[in-house]
Amino acid sequence: MSSPAVLIVEDHPDVRRLLRLTLAAGSYRLFEAEDGETALRLVRSERPALVLLDVMLSGAMTGLDVCRQAISTHGGMGCAREFHGERLFREVMIPYLAPVSQQLALCYVAERALGLPKSY
Repeated sequence: MSSPAVLIVEDHPDVRRLLRLTLAAGSYRLFEAEDGETALRLVRSERPALVLLDVMLSGAMTGLDVCRQAISTHGGMGCAREFHGERLFREVMIPYLAPVSQQLALCYVAERALGLPKSY
């Protein structure tokens, strides 16, 4: 079995280097990208087990754009922990990860708020 792939997506070379040196001690196949387009290409070709993604990526695509497109195309899940990014990401991605229909929402309100019996 091959070692898991890790993709580092960071536009600052010093931060990318620090992450690479930190992860080099592990038995990972490391890949690096400095922009969103390269990151998506590597996600498609290498199918990494983990993507360390700069949310505030400069360039044509932000980190959230890259994450949104990668998740919608290839699946998986994402979590950001800086600048309240985790909360923002959960709220933005809920319709993609767990789509809720209008009918399901109305049934929930009818059952929980109005005390009506389940209709589904």
